[in-house]
Amino acid sequence: MTNFVLVPGAWLGAWAWEDTARALRERGHAALPLTLTGLAEHADQGGPETDLDTHIADITGFVERNDLRDVTLVAHSYAAAPVTGAAGRLDDRLERVVYVDSAPFAADMCMLDLMPPQAVDQLRHQVSASGDGWRLPMPPFEVLGLSSSLDGLDEGQRDALRSRATPQPFGTYAQRLTGPGRARSRCGPCPGRVP
Repeated sequence: MTNFVLVPGAWLGAWAWEDTARALRERGHAALPLTLTGLAEHADQGGPETDLDTHIADITGFVERNDLRDVTLVAHSYAAAPVTGAAGRLDDRLERVVYVDSAPFAADMCMLDLMPPQAVDQLRHQVSASGDGWRLPMPPFEVLGLSSSLDGLDEGQRDALRSRATPQPFGTYAQRLTGPGRARSRCGPCPGRVP
């Protein structure tokens, strides 16, 4: 039996893993979807200080509190950043890491590094104009589809995504992963809140 800790991408909560978790449990595995701080049912726990360090701590804390061993961390999309950071801290508890619609995250990178400067400027403007200076609302599907895969999602799943998505704490996009398991500085001039 494997302990799968399923970490959702930006704007999502544990709910996004319901079908996958069910399929893994049917095969005899422990499937533990995790909602990160500031998202879904934990939206009210987020704030301007919520950043990559916060999400790394969410993952490592979850594994340690539940005394999990032989853990397979599964990262969807954005979750590659905090999962890569958490993997560096979990040592002998970790069996493997699986990346879905993503890849291992490199040290000294942040999510904003993966985007062209015009897109970063647009995100900063969006956070400032409609995210209270720290929240990034989920973009429309036609924009989201430019950088993320929506393949295989039927209309019901797209409706669930539209209705259940919550704004992403922007600090999670702006903070750099500075080494195995550590995140510190911010990408560019963003100090966490957008002016």
